[in-house]
Amino acid sequence: MEKKIFYADDEESLREMYEQIHRTYFKDYTLELFEDGKKLEESFLENEDDLALIVTDNNMPKMTGLEFIRKHYSKIPIILCSANLDTSKIQEIESYGVDYVEKPFGLNIFIESIRKNLKF
Repeated sequence: MEKKIFYADDEESLREMYEQIHRTYFKDYTLELFEDGKKLEESFLENEDDLALIVTDNNMPKMTGLEFIRKHYSKIPIILCSANLDTSKIQEIESYGVDYVEKPFGLNIFIESIRKNLKF
């Protein structure tokens, strides 16, 4: 079965950007996009065995990326992207083994984080 990457961000322009990155660098994986944390969680619970990676924003409607991580961090590699996390929250997500990529991020840093989590 083909492995999936889930990408969640409430900003449409960032979802579109990630879709382009995905088509260029990670086309061997099926991509699913989500605009809020609750939809991410619902699909995660239905597809957990097929997932290779989750990339999520923090500030989203219905459930933040950090709330999602607190519930599901040990089950699948996760990258959290955010522009405004304080040091204690960054330390918390890193204690879960989750990668943190600060927005705005450079393309190479973002792609390297994805590759590392996919074990390229």
